[in-house]
Amino acid sequence: FPSHDIIYSVGSFIRKNHSISHILQHTQPADLLKELSHNIFYFGKTFKTQSGSEYRFVEGKPLDSMLGPNYMVLMKHMILGPDGDTIQNTFAIDSMEERPYPVQTGTDVREVIQKMSEGSMVELYVPTDSLKKISGHIPQVAKLPDGKRVTFVIKVFKIMDFEAYDVYRNTKRISVRYRDWE
Repeated sequence: FPSHDIIYSVGSFIRKNHSISHILQHTQPADLLKELSHNIFYFGKTFKTQSGSEYRFVEGKPLDSMLGPNYMVLMKHMILGPDGDTIQNTFAIDSMEERPYPVQTGTDVREVIQKMSEGSMVELYVPTDSLKKISGHIPQVAKLPDGKRVTFVIKVFKIMDFEAYDVYRNTKRISVRYRDWE
C-alpha cells in the first residue's frame, strides 16, 4: 500500500475518535488493530462497478451489507473534469442532498452509494462518454472530450431510516422557520 493511504487511514480513525490519548484509554489494542487493518485494506485499493468504472474509498469503509428501500442518504458530491476543473460542487452549498437509498443500481453513482457507509468518501472515475449519455443536457458535460474520465467525489454524511429522516426533516423545517422570524 502507498504510505500516504496508511497514514490517512490512521488519521481518519484518530479524527473519528477525537484524540490519540482517547484511543489509548478507551480502545483495546486488538480492536484498534482490527479497525486500522480493515480501513487500510480499503484505502488505495481500486474496485470496479458492474459497468467497469473504477472507484476507491478515500475515507471510511463500505457497508457490511446492502440496506433496504426504507432509508434516506444525506450526502454531497463534486464532479471534477478530466483536467481537474469543477463541473458541479454541492460541497459549496449549505444544505445536504437528500436522496432515497438506491435499491437498484442503474448508474455507477447509485451502485457506489449502495456500498458506502456513514462518513465514507469515495472517488468514482467515470468515462466522459458514459457521463454524456446520462447528463449530456448539462452544458459543461456536453463539452467534455471523449475518451477521458471525470471524477465524482461522493461523501455520505448520514444514512437514516424513514422514521429518523422524518424527525430530521421536521427539525430542519422548524429551524428554517425560526431563522426566518429573526
